[in-house]
Amino acid sequence: MPQIVPFIIDIKDKTGRPIENGETVETPSDPIEVRGTASPESKVKIFDGNNELGEAIANEHAIWTFKFSTFGAIKKFSIKTKVESEVYEFTSQERVGP
Repeated sequence: MPQIVPFIIDIKDKTGRPIENGETVETPSDPIEVRGTASPESKVKIFDGNNELGEAIANEHAIWTFKFSTFGAIKKFSIKTKVESEVYEFTSQERVGP
């Protein structure tokens, strides 16, 4: 199978609603799901700026999923992924509580 360029497909709230770039979310303690593509069985590291949030493994269909909690943070997240030595970036929204 050819190499698949890593890409962030979407970022969603706990209800599955896509969070668009720059959009605010009213419940900052709810988990956020990041979904993307990478070559099957690739290890994908997920970052908020330079802070590593965790890792995901791309499945046999080249899709990976990662959930993280914002722990009530009211801030702007800059979600990036890294596979091998290349970094792919998607800057997310500012999260604002009710």
